[in-house]
Amino acid sequence: MASFVMIERITEVRTHLWMDALFFLEQAYAEKSKVDTWYVGTYSRGSILFSVTAFESSCANLFNDKEFSNHKGHKGIMPGIKLMMGKLFAVDINLNCEYWKSVAQTIANRRDFAHGKHNQSGLFIDYQESANTAITLLAAIKKLYELANKPVEPWIDEYKSRFEKFRE
Repeated sequence: MASFVMIERITEVRTHLWMDALFFLEQAYAEKSKVDTWYVGTYSRGSILFSVTAFESSCANLFNDKEFSNHKGHKGIMPGIKLMMGKLFAVDINLNCEYWKSVAQTIANRRDFAHGKHNQSGLFIDYQESANTAITLLAAIKKLYELANKPVEPWIDEYKSRFEKFRE
């Protein structure tokens, strides 16, 4: 039986972190049938961490501000987005509406993993949670592009569909 490795060349800087998140999700999915769920949880958390980082990077690209998360989002990503959308595109985003609250909660999951706010048993998450995180954040970046009246870049839908394959 022959085996092969699929190699994908990353040529677009804006998608590199999304590809990292997808790689971790693929690893979590590959481990799902094993008795030891440690690997699934580890790879799923890694995918979530990369997805939120990729989302921040995508926002920095939209705002043409490479320092976005360092100073614009110092009180959180969502307030930084609200500030930049109002400043650059004269768009007021209501962070209290259900849609943006769900995006903020998705981002908060990364913070909780990264800063130890979960108890140890809460770290054993399913791969579908990481797929849902990426899908939510890709939909949010698409919505931000639309609100900014900028053409939605094709990689957004492409990666969203790639993550959607892991929903069951």
